[in-house]
Amino acid sequence: MTGLIVLDESGDLGLNGTKEFTLAALIIFRPRHLKSAYKLVQNKGAESKWHNTEHQFKEKVLKTMDNCQFDYVYATINKNHPLWHKKTFGNKLYEIMVRQVVSDALSVAPCKDMRVYLDKNRFITNEKFKKIVSEECNQYNINLVDAGLRNSKDTPCIQLVDFIVGAIHSYCEYGDKT
Repeated sequence: MTGLIVLDESGDLGLNGTKEFTLAALIIFRPRHLKSAYKLVQNKGAESKWHNTEHQFKEKVLKTMDNCQFDYVYATINKNHPLWHKKTFGNKLYEIMVRQVVSDALSVAPCKDMRVYLDKNRFITNEKFKKIVSEECNQYNINLVDAGLRNSKDTPCIQLVDFIVGAIHSYCEYGDKT
C-alpha cells in the first residue's frame, strides 16, 4: 500500500506582514479515509480554502476531518524571533520549513511507500522539492513513489491540509480557536 503526504503553508515569508509562518502536512494511509471531508471541499469553480470560507463551513470541515483517519505535523515560526536567533526570510525560510515538515511527516509515515505533494507555489521549484523529499526519504528508508508540486484545485487532500494549516496559523497569529 502506498501512503500519501500533502503539504501547504499559511502566512507570508517577508519581513513585514504576518509575524508567523506555518507549514503543515497531512499523513494519510488511504486517501479514501478522508472521503467524507474532501467531498465537502470539492466545489465546482472556486477552491475551498481557509481564508475564503465562512466560519461555519470551516468548523464543519474540521469536525468532519476529526472523524477521519490521518495524522498531521506542522512547524510554525515567529519570523522576527526564530529559535536559531538568525532571521531568515523568503525562499530560504520556505526550504528550511519544507525540509523540517517533510522529515517530521516521514518519521510517522504509515508505510514504506509514499507519495509526497506540496501545494503549487512560487517559493520552491518542483525539482528542489523533489530533491528535499528524496533526501529525507533516504534518511527514513522510505521508497518515494512520486513527489512534486500539485495544484490544490485538482488535489482535494491539499485543500484539506489548507484547512489544517489555516487553523493552526490563525491560532498562532491571532489566537483564533476555531
